[in-house]
Amino acid sequence: NPHFEKLSSEHAELITGCDTVFYTPPVSVSASALKRQVLWLVDAFELAVLKISKAAGIEPTAEGEPQVKLIIIDECNRLKIPAMEQARDLYDQLGIPVVLVGLPGFEKYVARFPQLSSRVGFYHEFQPLAVDEMMEILETELLNEFQFGFTNQAFDSRDTMASLVRVIGGNLRMLTRMCLQMKRIMALNNLELINEDVIQTARRAIVAYNWMMS
Repeated sequence: NPHFEKLSSEHAELITGCDTVFYTPPVSVSASALKRQVLWLVDAFELAVLKISKAAGIEPTAEGEPQVKLIIIDECNRLKIPAMEQARDLYDQLGIPVVLVGLPGFEKYVARFPQLSSRVGFYHEFQPLAVDEMMEILETELLNEFQFGFTNQAFDSRDTMASLVRVIGGNLRMLTRMCLQMKRIMALNNLELINEDVIQTARRAIVAYNWMMS
């Protein structure tokens, strides 16, 4: 990518310190497609980091040592038996740890695949963020660092932040969806600050969309 050469040294150093590939499979991905797409991501990532390192004069990873140290596969409930087996084979082939992310109860789904379940190191159930954790995100620069599209200065009051926290219910993905809807609503109405009406309109839009998709 030609933009690699235009990166500041600070951004280049930040990117070369990354070591994880994140992959979301299509809804009906086949085993061969999963393998091809993940391997392409790993190769593309390695090549990108190498180009950035050279352009910025940063010492690259030691020869023979892979840049990618972890592969995260999201939406794993979509995977059928062959694709699940392929996910297991990725670890055997690459020697890179693989994290599978699924919906609640995913461990019961994995138990249907003995060859895979016997290789699982551990399961971890993510709990919703507490209210004080969500407020910390909204009130600090974390809101901007997570790239939700806003800063902590975008709210008209702390009460508005608290209202958003109640709507989100501790779900970071819900926060992402709410931010997308709020940006759209604010752009349509030429608003500069998030208020209670913006939050409730965004919430209704998401509920209506979920109803249409159900």
